[in-house]
Amino acid sequence: MTKKTDVMVLIDLVRALGYKNPEKLANWIRDIIKNKEDFDKRFHVAGPERDFGRREEKFLLDADAVVLVENLCFLKPYMSCFGKSMEDSREFQPYRILAKDKGFDRKELERKYKRLHAELQAMKEESEKALKELEIFHSILMNGKPVDITKEKLVKK
Repeated sequence: MTKKTDVMVLIDLVRALGYKNPEKLANWIRDIIKNKEDFDKRFHVAGPERDFGRREEKFLLDADAVVLVENLCFLKPYMSCFGKSMEDSREFQPYRILAKDKGFDRKELERKYKRLHAELQAMKEESEKALKELEIFHSILMNGKPVDITKEKLVKK
């Protein structure tokens, strides 16, 4: 376990991962961490704001959050494959589905994959990286092995 002094600024982490539009992506990730599962308790560092050379950043993450943030960045373009949780608004569907035995109907997954491929092709510039990694994502889903997105990287680099 890391000390609570090992903290990172969320937006700087997203920027360092090389994603376009890091502000928008960081806001989306912040909302997930604050509002879904127990991510806020596990990864968000509450306490005094830290001065990082510009405005004070209020959303700081424990160093243990790196894998989760990397996976959330990776998953963002593919969120339409997971649907919304009908049971609990605090549930993050990809986290639950990937950690279970994949509650996907294979034929439905293939339809979603084809639709997602077409959507990503239509977006082009924003989704160039996502389109390249679509095959990786598809194989993760079809593989059927449980994955804990808080601990295991979806993409090995």
